[in-house]
Amino acid sequence: MEKHSLFAVILIALAIAFSLFGDQALYAVLPTSFEKLGLLPIHVGILLSANRWIRLLTNIFAHKLFHRLPSVVLLYMALGLGTLVTFSYGIFTSFFMLFTARLLWGFCWSLLRHVGVMTASSVSTKENTGRVMGVYSGVVRLGFIGGSFLGALLYDASGFSRAFLILAGFSLSGIPLASFSGIRGIGGSSSAIPRPADNSTSTMGFMSENIHNSGSASDPGRFVPLLICTLAVGFTGSGLVMSTLGFVLKNRFGETVTVFHLMVGIASINGLILSLRHIIGTLGSPLLGHISDILGHGKVVFLCFLLAALSVAMMAAPMHILLFSALILFFYICTNTIAIILEARAGKTGSRMYSFFASALDLGAATGPLVGWIILDISPFTGLPFIIGALLLTAGSFFSVRIFKQQSQGADAA
Repeated sequence: MEKHSLFAVILIALAIAFSLFGDQALYAVLPTSFEKLGLLPIHVGILLSANRWIRLLTNIFAHKLFHRLPSVVLLYMALGLGTLVTFSYGIFTSFFMLFTARLLWGFCWSLLRHVGVMTASSVSTKENTGRVMGVYSGVVRLGFIGGSFLGALLYDASGFSRAFLILAGFSLSGIPLASFSGIRGIGGSSSAIPRPADNSTSTMGFMSENIHNSGSASDPGRFVPLLICTLAVGFTGSGLVMSTLGFVLKNRFGETVTVFHLMVGIASINGLILSLRHIIGTLGSPLLGHISDILGHGKVVFLCFLLAALSVAMMAAPMHILLFSALILFFYICTNTIAIILEARAGKTGSRMYSFFASALDLGAATGPLVGWIILDISPFTGLPFIIGALLLTAGSFFSVRIFKQQSQGADAA
């Protein structure tokens, strides 16, 4: 793989990261400022999940657009519309306008994620797929980190409206970054950037062989294990654990905790843990992807599913907050590794399969919070959501074996 190709992937990922600033800032700011905006608590829940539910439709639409329009057009359109969405957060405060903006952002993210992953996949080879996808995923995660931290700081310093107007400027800067990458699109889903000369081993070569097969009637059954594993990771990691973590911390440890003789608010602990989740993903994704290339994707996914299930099950028991925090971070290292490999697997199979992968991930992330909070509402045991998550991840480990068993059989047949 040429260094230019990897650099182009990094620039595109960075542009997407800047576009994420407004979305992630909303998650950090809205729960503490909704009353000042004249919103109700139920409005907050709807606004923070609407973008995920709409993606169940727009992910398929993104796949269709990917085959009808040049990838460069889709990328610039999504970056521009994403900037307008972030700008709208700063000038509109009514629920209806914010709800509309959240739906538009869901569409933007479907396009950005689809084009970004397919671009990264198109320049990778069988030998470095994990590394390339790890680099891409790690850079995109800068948007999750920067949006949460910078959004909260700007809100405290200048208020809700001005904070999002400033963040819209960051989002806008993603457009020139994307232009510097050299991305181009010819005839719909054509390659975005120059790819390796050895097409026999490139991911794009693999995609071109399978992209039409991925729409065959037999494929839904063939790829069900991958979609189930994806659903399990999205439901547990981005949904169940992430959404209930703050409540569990407060319920177990109170409003404040003492860490190394320092009194720290539980909200700060929660924010720190969630931020570290993305920091670990950013710094560790390339390494984790590279390790999976060496050890074998199937073995790594199976092991990470079991370790993630074990760690989240242990979190159901009472323990010191430092041990609890360490288990959460270890859990996210495992689920991040799984997500990288499954995303690469879906991308290598083709655009249509990736749209199904993205929808399964979004479905899990959208339903996880609802299930988690229903459980906490009807059960006094705060560890019950973690036990359910552990059971789901354990089931995912068995389905992961089928994914890579099918891959091995396909390679033998070839």
